Amino acid sequence: MKFIKLSHKWVSLLVMVQMFIWLGSGLYFNLMDHHKAGGHTYRAHHPVMTSDRSFIPLAQLPHSDPIKGVGVIYLLNEPYYRISSVEPLYPHWEGQYQLFHAVTGEPVSIDQDFAARLAMASYSGPGAVSSASKLSPPISDLPKERNPVWQVNFSDDVNTSVYLRQQSGQIVAHVDDHRRLRDLLFMLHFMDYANEGSFNNIQIIILAMLTLWLALTGFIWTVNLFREGQLSLRLSKGAHQVTVDIVDGQQQQNLILSTDATLYDSLWQQDVLLPSSCGGGGTCGQCRIKAHNGVQITSADKEQLTPEQLRQGWRLACQHKAKHFTRIMVPQLQQPLPRHTLKLRSERFLSPVIKELTFEPVGDTVPPYQAGAHLRFEIPQPNGGQGKTYRHYSLATYSEDPKLVFNVRHHPSPNETVPPGIGSDYLCQLKPGDKVHTLGPIEGFAIDPNHSGTKVLLGAGSGMAPLKAMIQSLLADADCPPVYFYYGARSEEDLLYWEEFIALQTKHAHFHYYPVLSQPSSDWTGEVGYVQEAMFTSRHKIERFNEAQFYLCGPQSMMQQTIKRLTAHGISSQAIFFDNFGEPLK
Repeated sequence: MKFIKLSHKWVSLLVMVQMFIWLGSGLYFNLMDHHKAGGHTYRAHHPVMTSDRSFIPLAQLPHSDPIKGVGVIYLLNEPYYRISSVEPLYPHWEGQYQLFHAVTGEPVSIDQDFAARLAMASYSGPGAVSSASKLSPPISDLPKERNPVWQVNFSDDVNTSVYLRQQSGQIVAHVDDHRRLRDLLFMLHFMDYANEGSFNNIQIIILAMLTLWLALTGFIWTVNLFREGQLSLRLSKGAHQVTVDIVDGQQQQNLILSTDATLYDSLWQQDVLLPSSCGGGGTCGQCRIKAHNGVQITSADKEQLTPEQLRQGWRLACQHKAKHFTRIMVPQLQQPLPRHTLKLRSERFLSPVIKELTFEPVGDTVPPYQAGAHLRFEIPQPNGGQGKTYRHYSLATYSEDPKLVFNVRHHPSPNETVPPGIGSDYLCQLKPGDKVHTLGPIEGFAIDPNHSGTKVLLGAGSGMAPLKAMIQSLLADADCPPVYFYYGARSEEDLLYWEEFIALQTKHAHFHYYPVLSQPSSDWTGEVGYVQEAMFTSRHKIERFNEAQFYLCGPQSMMQQTIKRLTAHGISSQAIFFDNFGEPLK
């Protein structure tokens, strides 16, 4: 399934890009000026010519090749026989022609001067001839043309080029900037990237096959979600009874659980707290339960559990709906987490998308916790809906700080059809004095107390929160080891707590701060690029790099690349710690 999911995502991206190209080019075709788009901005149109002069008989022409076709054409008001020894099916296909003056019988060839005069006769614009040159196929402006042509260029505001066939002198086309734009959009619309002048090309055939693959993988993925119980047709809300045996049946409870929530969340609502450090993301593998009835195996189950455990019925509670179980065995419970009511004391935007929320407990204080811990927030359903949703947010403060500070990336609704992020939108709409309910703190991502060497912290975006708490905790220790903090952002306005970290670097000689911007302004004098690249480029500055511990928090791709390169540099996986927001690192 990994390949199915990965290929589906990438193919959908390619198809989406081409869909936007079709939409944009189609809109242009509906709005364009057809006269200009045809290259006719300065094209002169002449009436059909006739002549009352006597033409020389064909038999008297000095022509030795077999005649396949004969026609009379007028060039600069003079009649000419156009005799073809190879008559193509279409004018743009390769042909063999010869011109004879229809009155005198003299053979005529189209030279540069004649071509320039013919082009001028078909031109009505203000420009003068700037150049005339003979071209052989392929011709960029005329991809279908297979005959040699004269290109006569004019110095006007639309860069007009007049093309006429070198053998017959007939005008093929006027091409200017309007026509070139139209041809570019035709090329994009029909995926004619090889400029063949045809929509029957290999690129569009490949896209059709990719679209078929997209539909097939989407169908397989959907069927798999149904089989794993992660997707179902919900006709009505309901409840389901599950018998819970705690520690091999020594304690038994019959619980009525919500059919709409995962087993993990349903048990939490009944104060049966399974251990977890990823908040139900399926990445820590701690919320293990043993099912007494057959339950489908999910991809997360396969990643976190051994084949033997799966055969015995072990599953991850966060990956299955409660309605799929009738009886489960829970090997251990997490100590009941204290519930807290927090009151928002202040709020401010640290960047255009990340908001700092500062809370204070109402009543009981929050118990001591390790830097890097997080709280579980109860989020009410929008529009007064029934039930609750839970979201986990890391603390940006450590235990000795009485304030509870969080950095929340706001995900507002981009339009009326796409809902906002349910957790971030709720929290970012709070005003000072508003109250929320939480559980915790929950620990998992924390500083190793048994390691006294160099600490390297690397983060980006809202991954700042746990790393900031760790830095505060480390610097509060008189025996603090060297600490290196690399933080990545897009531009200066996206840097969080920049002045605070500069002040810490000035105050603590063993603290080193490296802000890295990917799209800085011209005034930026610091590191530029991706934060992980900056760390590896400057690793010679890090004291005992190969013996250091690394703490990562931020976008999944950043952590994937960093872990891969650290491992390649010989860093043990035991020295790499990360908080992945509940998303699996592939």
